[in-house]
Formats: sequence, C-alpha cells, structure tokens
Amino acid sequence: MSVPFWPTSLPQSVTTTIAGGPQDGRVSFQPDFGPPIERKRTSGLVKVYDMDFGAVDRTQLATFETWFEGTVANGALKFILRDPFDNSPKWWRIVSSDPVYQLAGVSDTHANLAFKGMRLPQVPWFANYVEANTSRVPHVVADYVNSIFGVNGVKGTGSDVAAVSGVFDVYTYYTNGNVTEELSKTVNAGDIPATQPSGVDKILAFDP
Repeated sequence: MSVPFWPTSLPQSVTTTIAGGPQDGRVSFQPDFGPPIERKRTSGLVKVYDMDFGAVDRTQLATFETWFEGTVANGALKFILRDPFDNSPKWWRIVSSDPVYQLAGVSDTHANLAFKGMRLPQVPWFANYVEANTSRVPHVVADYVNSIFGVNGVKGTGSDVAAVSGVFDVYTYYTNGNVTEELSKTVNAGDIPATQPSGVDKILAFDP
C-alpha cells in the first residue's frame, strides 16, 4: 500500500483562520499532600486543529469520500498533509468524532468541507521530497548526493530503488540545475540506477 497523502485535486490548504493547539503533554500525579507531581508524557506534542477547506464541488467531494473510506480506512490511518502554519509535510489523522467530518451546503453544486485534524509530532524522513505545493509523496527517492534512498515510504538502499518497476511520473534533477519531467513513464528494473549517474543529483518517481 502506498503512503497515504491528501489528494492533490482537493484544496491544499485551509481557507479560514485555523483554530486549535497542542494537547496537554504532561502526566500528573496527585500525592497525599502538596501540589500535583507532573512529568513530560511524550517527546513531541500532538496538536489538534479545526480544519476548514472551504467549498468543494461534487467531483472533489466524491474524491474526498473515496479517499476517506478507502485510502485512510475511514480515518483509521495517518496521512501526509502540509502544515497550515509552516507549509511543511507532516503526518496527520482525522480525529474521531460524530460526525467525523462536516459538510455544509454552499450551493446546489458545492459544499463546505471541514474536520478536526490531529497533527502528529513525527517528521517523515521523505518530507524534503514531497511534491511542491501538494502533499504527494514520492514512491521512489534516489538522492545520490545525500545518499538517501527509499521506496514507498520506507528508507532503503540504492539496490532497492534499482529494483523498482512500474509506471511513474519521473523527475530527474541534474547537477547543472535542470530538471526533466517524464509523466506516466514505464520504469523497468535498473532504469533508476543504484549508483549516481554522471551529472545527476537525484531522481524522484511519483505514482501518476
């Protein structure tokens, strides 16, 4: 299963002032006498926000519902979405509530989409390779300069990326600053090499 991420055809950021903040990261014990004894519960704070994505049309709503029910298993799975404050890719969950997401009628063709989102503290290792201006996660990362390799969200080796085959949107970043884009390219094992090709800094491949 591919790394779940926020669909590219939906609004990529919230449209109104976001409300929320961190959950209490302390564990508190009340002794028989004196003030509570408190300690840090976790190494990172979970933050919960009311997320309003504004009006979506019927096609976008169908995309969201298919993604929600299938890709993230009715909200049970975490996914990648850009943080509304710093625009960096982060792990999120949709908070369990009733209803789990809200739709408000705007017109006969559009509805307002909102839910409560939980931003998890972990930073994904592939954050620097997520597609610009979206949350699309690369299926293959071959960063030869920094010796970072991964397939489908799992860090690996050059041999792992060289074994990949399938149809992908492939972006090749050259040392001279040029970038080539090959959409829906058929990739055979070995097409993304295990070792750095001459003049190439990195290769990213995304599911189309």
